[in-house]
Amino acid sequence: MRQHSGVQSRVGSERSRSNTSMSPASADLTWAAEFLAEFESRGSVIRDGSDPPRLGRARALIEHARALGIQSV
Repeated sequence: MRQHSGVQSRVGSERSRSNTSMSPASADLTWAAEFLAEFESRGSVIRDGSDPPRLGRARALIEHARALGIQSV
């Protein structure tokens, strides 16, 4: 059983590096959080045609980061 503990540790550290390399950039997460905060502060009202795709991207970035355990937003 002890032999496997080293393998599990290596796999865990590789997973952590993989999560970091696959995660959204911190600048993208900052943009997403700021966009969502602004959107919600104005009553979650869509102003023009650019809001739906930006809203979708912001939500997807935040969800992706949460799924990878990178940032609790």
